Amino acid sequence: MLGRTTSTNRSKFEIVYEMLESMPRGKTHVMYRANMSSNQLDHYLEEITKCGLAVYKEKIWRRTLQGQRFMDLFDELLKIAGEMTILGKELEENRRGLRKMAGLDLEVKV
Repeated sequence: MLGRTTSTNRSKFEIVYEMLESMPRGKTHVMYRANMSSNQLDHYLEEITKCGLAVYKEKIWRRTLQGQRFMDLFDELLKIAGEMTILGKELEENRRGLRKMAGLDLEVKV
């Protein structure tokens, strides 16, 4: 499962990732593991099958090579996004420090 720190709704990419992550398993396991209703699951299984990310064989849902590639690329995207967040925080801290040094600290203290 993806490490979520906020209570926002999951993106479609996160839902697909969690479904693929739970495979190979039966439909019920995928549903519980991805925390979805049966109707939602049916919709997403149809979509990821059309996209070639998963197949249904011998009563088991399995991710395809393309599904594994999706997961690998999504992992890389999350890693990059995390690094950008860290860099953004560091830049903001540096900006504040430079403004203080230049006497441009405009914070109003009550």
